[in-house]
Amino acid sequence: MVKVVETLEKHWPKILATFIIGGLVLASVEFIAKYVNDPAIAAVAGAFPTGLISMYLVMSCQSQKYAQDYFFVTSILLFCVLIFFIVRTNMGVWNEGRKYGLVSVCLILYIILVYFRTKYARTEPKVC
Repeated sequence: MVKVVETLEKHWPKILATFIIGGLVLASVEFIAKYVNDPAIAAVAGAFPTGLISMYLVMSCQSQKYAQDYFFVTSILLFCVLIFFIVRTNMGVWNEGRKYGLVSVCLILYIILVYFRTKYARTEPKVC
């Protein structure tokens, strides 16, 4: 616990900046989706590549492994969105309850696939 506190004390400005950027991205998605009422622009904001921006934060010697893992996690996300799209397109009746159910199933599937990807495909990163 002491090590976590020391790390936070040392790196808090960087962590705070990351938190603010992430919050702004998520707030912009909600704002665009609700108030601008343009799903295309909301999708662009929601797909903002925070993973690519976080490459600035990853140490240089770990960036190749990070990019490889980012590719696989993005592929899993694409797979889950594709399932959502296919099910949503082929459903005769659509309502809010079904939307929440389908999104929840896709999120659970995403979490399960990412868990197994990270648990069984993990390699030890190089030490910088």
